[in-house]
Amino acid sequence: MGYRYPMNAWEMKIKNLEDELYKARIAIIRLMPERIQSILSSFYSCESRQESIAWEHNVIEQLIGFATILSREEGSYLSDRAYCPLCGDGSSSAYERGFTVPEGLRRHLGGWGNVRQCDVMVAAERLSREHFHETFHEAEERDRQEVLRLTQERKKTEILYLIGPMEDPRLIDESLWYDKVPRDPASIAWAEQRLKDLGFSIATDDNVRQYVLDLEDHVVFADPRIEGQITFNVYRKPLPRRKGHRRLYQSFYIRDNWKNDLQGKFETRLERAKT
Repeated sequence: MGYRYPMNAWEMKIKNLEDELYKARIAIIRLMPERIQSILSSFYSCESRQESIAWEHNVIEQLIGFATILSREEGSYLSDRAYCPLCGDGSSSAYERGFTVPEGLRRHLGGWGNVRQCDVMVAAERLSREHFHETFHEAEERDRQEVLRLTQERKKTEILYLIGPMEDPRLIDESLWYDKVPRDPASIAWAEQRLKDLGFSIATDDNVRQYVLDLEDHVVFADPRIEGQITFNVYRKPLPRRKGHRRLYQSFYIRDNWKNDLQGKFETRLERAKT
């Protein structure tokens, strides 16, 4: 039976390995020409998470400019091709040299698709992510906790919307789809009238509001919070009795700018959702 290290010894060993890996990545970057070193190390100058998100894209575009285009005899037959200016790699195909410029080289540097990523770029990415985490994580966590606190405070006084039988009520701007904006009060009033015209009942209990169409075999919950459309969540009866047992059958939406035969459009989509 082998010797078992105490926990602190294992932790020390892991720390030493992490330090060695960090030094190895730094060494890889320092093997590059000075101008490329400067570009790969530019993550140290990022002053916000927004800048850090754009960093990799900006670096890749700069590095593509260092590529030496192959001559026609060397492989640029139908389009410009070049080997990676960092690691020297090219296409894995026996019939091609280098990568297409710019897209093939961009994919290689970024590790996108089925292309093997540049080892030098991998080292730079890992260093940048560690730096970004150390620099921004603590402040981001404080901001996240503050957002949670403010959200809970808002939920005590603002109208909440119940969009499903086992969902937690949500603020008007909570958990919206990407790039969507919430309605203002006038727009909410307009959407509520549209829901009434479609046969929905509107009920408010304390500060929780729901829009429901109760059918024989299904229940439809409406979510009118997003500007420009109303989303409908269709549940099959019997409804679940506790959270975690969702029976959402399907969702569909109706846009605000739909005018003609609105009832017919709604019923057609509802029937599709039920089948």
